[in-house]
Amino acid sequence: MAKARTVFLGAGCLLVVFGFIIMVVLVRGLAAPSLPREMVVSLRLAGPIAEVTAEDPFAELMGDQATSLSNLRSVLNRAAEDDRVRGIRLRIDSIGGGFATAQELRSLIARVGAAGKWTAAYMDTAGEFMPGNLVYYVASACDEVSMNPQGDLNLIGISSRTPFIRGTFDKLDIQAEFPGRGDYKTARFMYTETEFTPEQEEMTGWLIDSLMEQMTVGIGDSRGMTAEEVRNLIDRAPFIGEESVEAGLIDRLEDWGSFNERLDEREPNAREIGVRAYLHQSGKVHRGPKIAVVTGVGAIMRGASGESFNPLLGGEIMGSETISKAFRDVGKTPGVEAVVFRIDSPGGSAVASEIIRQEMARVAAEVPVVVSEVARKKPVYVDDARFLRSETDHPVKFTLPGPMTMVDTLYDDYYRSREKLAWEFAKILNQEARGIAAAGVDVIQFDEPAFNVFFDEVRDWGVKTLERAAEGLPCKTAVHICYGYGIKENTEWKKTLGSEWRQYEETFPLLRTSKIDQVSLECHNSKVPIALIELLEGKDVLVGAIDVTTDRVETPEEVAETVRKALAFVAPEKLFPCTNCGMVPLARTVARAKLKALAAGAAMVRKELAKS
Repeated sequence: MAKARTVFLGAGCLLVVFGFIIMVVLVRGLAAPSLPREMVVSLRLAGPIAEVTAEDPFAELMGDQATSLSNLRSVLNRAAEDDRVRGIRLRIDSIGGGFATAQELRSLIARVGAAGKWTAAYMDTAGEFMPGNLVYYVASACDEVSMNPQGDLNLIGISSRTPFIRGTFDKLDIQAEFPGRGDYKTARFMYTETEFTPEQEEMTGWLIDSLMEQMTVGIGDSRGMTAEEVRNLIDRAPFIGEESVEAGLIDRLEDWGSFNERLDEREPNAREIGVRAYLHQSGKVHRGPKIAVVTGVGAIMRGASGESFNPLLGGEIMGSETISKAFRDVGKTPGVEAVVFRIDSPGGSAVASEIIRQEMARVAAEVPVVVSEVARKKPVYVDDARFLRSETDHPVKFTLPGPMTMVDTLYDDYYRSREKLAWEFAKILNQEARGIAAAGVDVIQFDEPAFNVFFDEVRDWGVKTLERAAEGLPCKTAVHICYGYGIKENTEWKKTLGSEWRQYEETFPLLRTSKIDQVSLECHNSKVPIALIELLEGKDVLVGAIDVTTDRVETPEEVAETVRKALAFVAPEKLFPCTNCGMVPLARTVARAKLKALAAGAAMVRKELAKS
């Protein structure tokens, strides 16, 4: 009987747990009605601001979760673009983060203001019994700042305190031995010195001066003051009550209730909505390129991320294995055009740091990012062109990527304009092409598969940038437009193009009137109507007679048949058989066999033409 009672009791507990979980889910669902047409987003900063926090429905039911910088970033970025949001109401109790966190919050608030929405901050006090630099630094980014009449504004500047325990070690007859590199790597000095070394004092002073300058400039810009005026106010601080208003640092002295009533009167038709509700109800917005974000928090150590109980490290650990795996996962994810690595760390193991750096370098090679002006520091392929020319007396062709395709294969974080970046690449390509032509190359071809996708851009600036890349070349110029290598992403894309691929209809008329001499296209085993090449009247036409998406080697007769079909629309002297695209993904033996078939098929047609 006791056993049966125990089983019944256990089952009852499980039912209670499941029932509670269902209730939490229902509460979350019922608490998420559609957003109003007019609203004010309300945020409160209090306690630690973590980089990220896990979604926890139980925490939502019991009370507020810890604020995450990730959520704040999402809310403020969305609010800046959301026409329904009239303004931001911000209450700041404390800033549980460093100076970089405060700066990011300021930039996010400024973005909301730049979008034409009002921003208002309230503080009970800024630094009661402690410095209030960061609290006020963030608040000052808002259009208006209010403080409780009994509050203090402890804007007293930035300082640094460093403990030294060498003296304690000496009394305990303990000798601290910490290897270090250079006089400015100072973490070990806490254990090996009794006071600042000259280098540590110099470095610490420089850091403090730099942070002070950034803070005073930022506050000055927000409050309509010079950095020097803000420094003078810091020298006079702290300010109590009306003193802060007279100093021009606070706009109003009012309690939290009065602050809310005043803002409600400003927006009588707007509804207040909190961070989590706004995130849940506004939905995720995906615009522009897909960008991966990898986050690393804590001291950098080898192994997995987690918590450390080491008294010298303590807290969170950024594990090299965990972060490296995250970068590998990004590298395997299709469509990612850039990676942002957000780091909140005091430093740590040089070996672990190098392991992470190596993995980042591998991913960066796959996902290049433009972060400054692009330039050609030295020739890239000119020596290769000279070597190629020295190996044969036959005509040779050299290929380069086209400006539009280069832009399409990276993420631009500098120019923020595909067209501007394409023009810069066109200039660089022209420099490289001139060097290759001088090495004795007969034809320079620019590969532009992107022309098959971005038709409006091809018309607006694509052909023009291509012509700029080929400008002034003494050799023949060509452009290659295909449907890509035989890789999975391209073959899957081709399946979506329908029974006929008519993309060339958009680009061929533009290229016919361009300064480019030759046009190379995909034909064999594709769904391109062969008659489209008639749109290239007057140009040399390079017809793809070899399929690069398969290891199967074409017969010479198959190649000849493709060439014969093309001859119905192109004069023999204007027709040049070629491959559909490059054969880099194929084995060398397969590529050689396909080239032999191409040559044999072309020879068959030449003999036929000679007899006719």
